[in-house]
Amino acid sequence: MSEQNPYNFESFDLISVIWKWKVHLMIVFVLAAVISSIVSLTMKEEYLSSVTIYPAKSNTINFDVRSHPSQSSTQFGEEEESEQAIQILGSAEIRSRIIEKYSLDSVYEIKESSPTRMNDLFEKYKRHVSAVRTRFGSVLIKVYDEDPNRAKNMANDLSKLLDSTKNRMIRDRARYEYEITKNKKEAVEKEVELIVDTLKVLNEMGVGSGQIRASLMEALANATDKITREEIRKKIAMNDRFGSTLASFSHELKLKHQRLADVEEVFEQAEANANLNYTHKFVVEEAYASDRKARPVRWIIVSVSTLVSIVLGLILILLFEKIKTIRQS
Repeated sequence: MSEQNPYNFESFDLISVIWKWKVHLMIVFVLAAVISSIVSLTMKEEYLSSVTIYPAKSNTINFDVRSHPSQSSTQFGEEEESEQAIQILGSAEIRSRIIEKYSLDSVYEIKESSPTRMNDLFEKYKRHVSAVRTRFGSVLIKVYDEDPNRAKNMANDLSKLLDSTKNRMIRDRARYEYEITKNKKEAVEKEVELIVDTLKVLNEMGVGSGQIRASLMEALANATDKITREEIRKKIAMNDRFGSTLASFSHELKLKHQRLADVEEVFEQAEANANLNYTHKFVVEEAYASDRKARPVRWIIVSVSTLVSIVLGLILILLFEKIKTIRQS
């Protein structure tokens, strides 16, 4: 029969080792349970408040009747809109406004003199405030705080700040488009006004359309008075001279009116965007003040800490026994 290898880990009798060190393991168990219980009791209780929202598909009110129904402001957004909402909710602008409004530096007990004050504050904020996309496509805003009412108010404010921040971003960009389209609209309006004034002068000179010229020819044929005939001839000559000019300006005016209508449509949309005060979400459920703490879950902390301590203690004992066996061989 081959000799048993003392270096083989399988040669250890695990149950015998545990029984041999049972007192030590019990001490580890008790100490771990007591210490983790004390630590968990010193941890501050925090309450959870959450808001569930669906981002809207469209960012603005669309005045174009030719737009597709899927671009309507009543359509629910998809993954892209949800990711945009999460990015905005995590922006420095919203974070700073929440921190300032609720004095979170004092709430999180961040020392003013700390050289890493801002970094510590932002890290604490990230541990207490989050926005995630659910499997249903909605965005869940969660806030943990020692005060359930503050947690509720912060969650609801984050939902509102999503609208105001996104509106501000759209307005900032839309102002340039608004100014450009406004200047273009005013330029086309001046062109239309100039053409109208020119047509008015031509009309005052007696220049008219082809129908008016036909009427003048008929009047000339029926006129019996020499003076009247001479006046009609002058009007006919004036129409012959400026009739084509009148027709050209009339055609140009029609084109300018069409151009003005197109520019006014773009201007109307740009003006709406530049003055946007619009909701970009559908609120499924607003936050409320919870009457039950969300964390810490003390029994989990105690159980996991105790279990980890026992496992680590057992590993150290097995290593000790292994080294002892090697030295005796």
